[in-house]
Amino acid sequence: MKYLLLTLGLIILFSCQKKNEYIKHEMGFDYVFFQENKDADKPKIGDVMVLSMSYYYNGDSLLFSSSEFNKPFRMKLKRTEPKGGTIDDALSMMHIGDSASFKVNASVFYNVTKKQAIPVDLKQDDEITFYVKLKNVISYVDFQKEKAKQIENDTPEKEQEMLTRYIKMSNITEEPTNSGMYFIEEIEGKGPKAKRGSQVTLHYLGYYINGESFSSTYDSGKPFTFVLGKDDLVAGFQEGVSKMQEKGHYKLVIPSYLAYGKEGNSVVPPNKTLIFEIDVLSIK
Repeated sequence: MKYLLLTLGLIILFSCQKKNEYIKHEMGFDYVFFQENKDADKPKIGDVMVLSMSYYYNGDSLLFSSSEFNKPFRMKLKRTEPKGGTIDDALSMMHIGDSASFKVNASVFYNVTKKQAIPVDLKQDDEITFYVKLKNVISYVDFQKEKAKQIENDTPEKEQEMLTRYIKMSNITEEPTNSGMYFIEEIEGKGPKAKRGSQVTLHYLGYYINGESFSSTYDSGKPFTFVLGKDDLVAGFQEGVSKMQEKGHYKLVIPSYLAYGKEGNSVVPPNKTLIFEIDVLSIK
C-alpha cells in the first residue's frame, strides 16, 4: 500500500506537468524539471543524496522504487563518466527540493553505472525513465559522522524482512545455496572455476540492500587481487568466488551471518546483508 500511494503520487505529480517536454542534454540523456529551486544547494561528487526515486522501462514497467525501503533512500553521487550520459550526470543538475524526470540509455545505466549486464528483456537502445525528487544532500564527512553516532542497530528480523523484499523486487529466481547466500551469474565466464589457493583478480562494487555503496574498486580503477581460502575474506564472499570463472559477471547476496554478523566492523554496521557485483578479470 505504501508503494502504491507513493507511485500514484509521483504519477499524479508528473502527469499534471504535461506542458513540460523533455529536453535533450548535450551529454545524451533527456530531462524535464517539474519543480526547480535554483537558489538551493546542488550535490557535489561524493555527497550523499536523500532521494525519492523510481524508474521504469517501456514507460510503465517498474524496475525499482525507493518506497520499498523502510529507511530514507540514500545514494552517493559518483564521479561523472568521460562519455557522460549517466544517471549521475543527470542527478548532478538537481537542487535540493527539485523534482524531475530523466531518460537514460539502458546500456549506459546497466553497463556503465551499475557495472552489470543489461537484463535479457531490455535492448541496448532502450531507455530507462527515472522519476526523482531530491530531498536533501549530506556531505560525505557528515554522513560518516552520522553513521558513527548510530546507536540502534538493525535486528536480524529487520534484516531478513529487507532481504526477502529485495529478492522479490529484484526478480531473483535463483535459489539460495545451502549456506543461505544467493549466487547470480549474469554473464557466463570461461575456463576453470576458482579454487582454494587460486589467485583471483576482480573488480567489485559492494553495497547494502538500500543501495548505499560501502566499497568499490571501480572508483579507484585498481582491481582487487587475493588468494582464495588464504586471505581474510568473509565466508559468503569466498563461497561465491569459488563458483566463478574468468570474464564472468556475478552478483552475490550475502546475509550478515556469512559476513560481519551481529557485531559488524568499522565500516559495515551489524546485521547488514551485503551485495557484491563482480567482474572476474583473471584466475591463476
